[in-house]
Amino acid sequence: MTELSRERHLEQIHIQLEHWQHNLASRVASEAETLDIEVDNLHDNELEVVRQRLHAAQAEILTGCDIVRDLRRELQDRRVAR
Repeated sequence: MTELSRERHLEQIHIQLEHWQHNLASRVASEAETLDIEVDNLHDNELEVVRQRLHAAQAEILTGCDIVRDLRRELQDRRVAR
């Protein structure tokens, strides 16, 4: 990998992580707040589907968090092993 390519990759990773730090939590919170206002308008036949979809969304968000955590641990473990 060339130095320019490495620097570009690192910059893109830093930008993505910074974006997540500043935007992801607030976006999830904002969407949850807005949905919470609408929940009382659900029909009875929609309740279980919405509950399942929210559970699935939470699982996906937590999976993403686990991926980021695992990447961090791999890098930390590699640094300690040196």
